Amino acid sequence: MKPAGALLFIMNQRTATTKTVGMIAAILLGLGLLHYVFTNFSQSVSLLGSGLTAFVSAFNGHNSFSLPTLADFTGISGNGGSRSAVARSGGQTATSSAVNGVHTVSIVKIPGQVSNLNAVAGVNQVSLNWSEPSQGAGPITYYLVYRGTYAGGESFAEAIHSTSWTDTDVSPGYTYYYKVLAVNAYGNGPYSNEVSAAPYQSLSYVAPASSLLASSGYGQITLTWSAPTSLNNPVSYYNVYRSVNNSTGFSYYAQTAGNNYVDDYVNSGNVYYYYVTAVSNGGSESQKSNTASATPLSTAPSAVSGLSASASGNTVILNWSYGGSIPASYFNVYRGTNNSDVSFYASTTGNSTSFTDSGVSSGNTYYYEVSAVNSSGAEGALSNETNISIQSQSQEPLITQVTNLSVSQQSGGVSLSWSYSGGAASYFNIYRSASDGSMVFYASTQGTYYLDDAVTSGNTYAYQVSAVNAYDVEGPLSGAASITYNSSPSYEPYSANQSVSLSVSEVSGGIELSWSYSGPAASSFNIYRGVNQIGTAYVTSAGGTSFLDTGVYPGNIYYYQISPVNASTGLQGSLSNEVSLSY
Repeated sequence: MKPAGALLFIMNQRTATTKTVGMIAAILLGLGLLHYVFTNFSQSVSLLGSGLTAFVSAFNGHNSFSLPTLADFTGISGNGGSRSAVARSGGQTATSSAVNGVHTVSIVKIPGQVSNLNAVAGVNQVSLNWSEPSQGAGPITYYLVYRGTYAGGESFAEAIHSTSWTDTDVSPGYTYYYKVLAVNAYGNGPYSNEVSAAPYQSLSYVAPASSLLASSGYGQITLTWSAPTSLNNPVSYYNVYRSVNNSTGFSYYAQTAGNNYVDDYVNSGNVYYYYVTAVSNGGSESQKSNTASATPLSTAPSAVSGLSASASGNTVILNWSYGGSIPASYFNVYRGTNNSDVSFYASTTGNSTSFTDSGVSSGNTYYYEVSAVNSSGAEGALSNETNISIQSQSQEPLITQVTNLSVSQQSGGVSLSWSYSGGAASYFNIYRSASDGSMVFYASTQGTYYLDDAVTSGNTYAYQVSAVNAYDVEGPLSGAASITYNSSPSYEPYSANQSVSLSVSEVSGGIELSWSYSGPAASSFNIYRGVNQIGTAYVTSAGGTSFLDTGVYPGNIYYYQISPVNASTGLQGSLSNEVSLSY
């Protein structure tokens, strides 16, 4: 198989003559690559215009190959049916090879390929330089430079006589592509490799940002863009410009180091327009980017659903559901004594979906509605309305007395705990001994434990506890328990010797909390959660050392802390470290 553009002359048995081959060669001499093929007998060919004469002779079944007029004969090798020789003269190269008794002589006349082409971007210019290729059959007369604005799209730009060139017909911020070839008297050599460069305007020039996008969010608009493609002058930061009119009114709005920005000072329903500029370390500001616009989504939470009410004595317990895409930070409860005068009554602590109303009276009917409120204070629509009547109930005193009252010295005071298994108790009254030894009312609590931190070292304190029902009817006092408080006791303080290490991770279905704990035995752990840096509040309790929070919504940052609850006293320990996760 011969190379493209090759001319092949085959001398048949004793019919080809030097004259015949010379005439054909003279006609086709201007082409860059000539091939001569010799068969297995003595003959010679004069390569016109080259000063080369090739001879092939056959004797005793062997071939010999000689180039007697060559100025630079590099040798002949091989024997029998396979021989080769290479020689040069006058800038031309003659290569002979023999395979199975057939010899081929090739002469390359055009220049070789330009190599090491390099493009350097400058101020309003691109500088090119390259290495001189092999010249072929004659000296290189000039070079042709081709230029384009996209890869593979070059066209003729300039003919020059040196191995470097500066292109000043360029515009800053655009990328230019180049190729170069060499030319001699016999024609054009092959193209060089392709290179590219993007000139810049001045040493302080900063290319503009591009591909600015504005995305709508709940109560916010997120901007993203691409950094300048020409980084001859590094970007220090970006200026953000905003307007409520697409054609006028743009003014400086914000500054950011990265190529994104979140604008949360927006009103739902309004259209906002933006562009950005890049600013260099030296303070030079680029031209503006493309303009982008967006309308923020409504920040109001969805309506609460499934509101229901139940009564327990003189207490109403409300429960509802909330599954809106916008997280609720808390809920507003509305109450009235008829369905036409429902008004704001109270707010929940955190985003708990239940509320206990202890401010009701027997014989009345109460109407309720609930709404969700997000972290920015936007309130959703009111829920369905529900009502409940509080009936008069027996006010007989509690029969069962508080039992198993015990007291112990804990960190910061005297800890009380007790048992109760009688009728429904709304809370417990605690009595403590006075200086004269009599028992007087001291405090109330809803749980079956209490920490008395108003104690003095060296004093002895006696306690009794009673249960109180929903009608404020108090049961009998428990047995008494006493303790002498010592401010420097030899006990292991609960809070001082606890250690909690909390971590969170996103899993399928929510956020998983896991923790390690060392310290006094804990029966459970209280979990606190906050949304978008508004602090943490109690949400639930969990046993073990892990918990899956399924009440989370995408696009929010959740903050968590936990605290252990003492297995013996029910006292809560210190809060753990705070951790957060963007869900």
